[in-house]
Amino acid sequence: MRIVYFQPSVDSRVGGPARTTLDTAITMAQAGHKVALVTQELGDATVPTITGSGSLAVHTLPPWGRMESLPRAAWPKLDAVLNGADALHVLGVFSYGNIQACRRARKLGVPYHVSIAGMLDDHCFEVRAGKKLLYMALVGKRWLRRAASVVCTAEEELNESSRFFPREKGVVIPAFVDLTPFHTLPGPGAALERWPRLGEVPAVISLGRVHPIKGLERLIEAVGLLRSQSRPCAAVIAGGGEAAYIDSLRALGERHGLGEDLIFTGGVGGDLKLSLLQAARVYCSPSLHENFGIAMVEGMLAGLPTVTTPRVKIWREIERSGGATITELTAPDLARGLATYLGDPLAASAAGARARAWGMTFLEPGALVAAYEAVYRGRR
Repeated sequence: MRIVYFQPSVDSRVGGPARTTLDTAITMAQAGHKVALVTQELGDATVPTITGSGSLAVHTLPPWGRMESLPRAAWPKLDAVLNGADALHVLGVFSYGNIQACRRARKLGVPYHVSIAGMLDDHCFEVRAGKKLLYMALVGKRWLRRAASVVCTAEEELNESSRFFPREKGVVIPAFVDLTPFHTLPGPGAALERWPRLGEVPAVISLGRVHPIKGLERLIEAVGLLRSQSRPCAAVIAGGGEAAYIDSLRALGERHGLGEDLIFTGGVGGDLKLSLLQAARVYCSPSLHENFGIAMVEGMLAGLPTVTTPRVKIWREIERSGGATITELTAPDLARGLATYLGDPLAASAAGARARAWGMTFLEPGALVAAYEAVYRGRR
C-alpha cells in the first residue's frame, strides 16, 4: 500500500504525538509499504534507511500560516504526494492544517484516517472548553464523520471521545513502541554508578518531559508522605524541562524533607535510560492528563510494576496486565499504591515480570501492523 502520514513536526522534543507518527511511519515502511511522511519540521528526528520492499520518503512543507493553517504554497506539493495514495493518516484534532490536508485528500479520492491523540478526552475539556466545543461544532464533528476511521490508542479514549463521531468509525490500536532495546536489557549497573543513592533506598521513577501536566507535585508529596511514615524511598524524575519549574519541584521536595532522595537526572536515553529504569523499583505516572503514556509502557517493558490513575487513558489495558495498580490522583492514594511495591521487593519483582510479559505481547509490532493494514483497507 501507499500510505501518507501528515504531521507538522516530528521533532521528539515537541512531545509524544511527533514520536508516535514517526514510529508508525517507520514501522509500516519496514513492513513493506510505500510510505511518505509529510512534515514541516524534522528537528532531531532520525529517519532510518529502509531495506526490503518498503520505502520511506520524507517531504517537507513550508511553515504554518495564520491559525495553524496550511499555506496555499504547500498545497501543490501535498497534492503530488497524495495523488494515487491508498490512505492519508493525520494525528491531532485542534489543528486546522490537519483538516486542510484531509480536504486535499478527499478531492483526490484518498480516504483519510485521524488519530485523535487524546485530544477529545473528558479531561481535555477542563481547559478552554468553550473554544474547543465551538471548534468541534463548526468544523471538527463534520471532519471526523467523513473520516474512514478515527484511531484511538486506548479503550477509555474511545469511550470518552466517541460523542464527537459515530462510534462505529472508532478503532483502538496501541501506539508503536520499538521493542528492540528491551529484548536484552543492560542491567542497573551504569545507573547505580552514576546515581549511587539508587542502590541504597528503593526508588520510584517517572520518565519524560518535566512539565506541570505530568502531575509530579503529587508524586513528590506521596514520597514525602511515605518517608514521614518511616518508609525510606527516593523519587527519580528523569527528563528535561524548564529550569524555573524544576526549581519549584526541588523546593517542594525540600519542604517534604526529600533532600538527596529527590533525584533529577535530566534527559536520558539509550542504555542509560534502560539502566535507570532497572535501578528503580516502581514506575509512577501521576499525569493530570495523558493518552497512551509511552514512557510508562517503557518502564513496564523494563520490568517495573506501575502505579497510575484513570487520567492516563490506557489504564484499563495496563490494569489487566497484572503488573499495575490503578489509584486516584491524590498523594495519599499514590502513596498507598507505591508502598505495595517499595516495601516488598519480591512482590515488585513478580509484578514487574508480569508487566514486561504483557508489554511484549500487547505491543508486538506484527500484530499492530496487521491492525493498521486492516484499517487502511477498510476491513477492520
